[in-house]
Amino acid sequence: MGKPNPKYHKTLFEQMRDVLVSKQRFGVSRAFLKRNGLDKDAISSVNTYRTYLKWAQYFARYMAEHHPEITTMKKARKYIREYLEFRLENYKTGMLSAATIKTETSALNKIFGICPDDPEYFKTPKMDRVDIKRSRNVVPGSGIEELDNFGRGTGLRTHKELEVLHGGDYIAYTDIRNEYDTLLKKKNSGEPMTREEHDHLAAASAALQFDDKEHFVVVRNGKGGKRRYAPVVGDHVDEIVAKIKNTHDGQRVFGNIPHSVFASMNEHALRAEYAAIIYHEYALPIEDLPKDSTNDGTGHLYASRLYSCRGSFAGRKYDKVGLLRVSAALGHGDKRLFDVVAHYSYKF
Repeated sequence: MGKPNPKYHKTLFEQMRDVLVSKQRFGVSRAFLKRNGLDKDAISSVNTYRTYLKWAQYFARYMAEHHPEITTMKKARKYIREYLEFRLENYKTGMLSAATIKTETSALNKIFGICPDDPEYFKTPKMDRVDIKRSRNVVPGSGIEELDNFGRGTGLRTHKELEVLHGGDYIAYTDIRNEYDTLLKKKNSGEPMTREEHDHLAAASAALQFDDKEHFVVVRNGKGGKRRYAPVVGDHVDEIVAKIKNTHDGQRVFGNIPHSVFASMNEHALRAEYAAIIYHEYALPIEDLPKDSTNDGTGHLYASRLYSCRGSFAGRKYDKVGLLRVSAALGHGDKRLFDVVAHYSYKF
């Protein structure tokens, strides 16, 4: 082995990278880290690590250009606010989005250990959902008709779910019903259940509300590692089901399509089309919602199914039943109805 060079010192970027590497907790549940108070010093997602590493590089370049004499993290810390204010000017001129500023701030806070109650904490601009432009009102999909039809009919995320979909990842409603009954019986009997069985029970429970659907796609590892059964909807149900069934178990359904296609395709617009199909299947027109509840204060009748938006979406009204169906199909929880409105209703 060669001797270490005593004159070599790590660059600012290398120091920041080492901090990020030390915080890697890939594969550990973020919910577990939060419950145990470990999330401030941990990064559980590979994608988050890569994103933070990119913003660390941006900050290092800024320091090299404007303050080349600063070579340590300890000294660079006091220039974070200056850098973020510089980036904020780019936001004000429309060169950056509020989401980008927020992510970049989070990256530097994580690297330098800056907490919200720290005087050095930089407050990012408010993110107005109505101003989100990414993947909105653009041509959806990849340009490959079969792949795009599959995406808009199942709502699968592209390279995280659709790309890794295998033959055998199909389940009929009757099989979901049987799985639910079996697992629920085991749970009620007091028998110990594995984590996998709990996940299967939750996925089956969410899917049972689609009792008018026959075909479902099995998402084994969705967002947050959650399992779900996505109902197949739209005008291409038969060809989607045939595509899965005609693929050998263990083989990728779209194994002939390179990763670059999935990584670049507009998944959000396809998911929004999927959400719109489901919403309109189960939602009633607002004027037809039954007034089935009484206000305790005024005595006036009102529709319990009516979902009225506030804030930047004030004035918009939706049927809660339709929103709940969309939330379940996309793999969101029942308490995230506004996320459905904010991110998918532009296609309703």
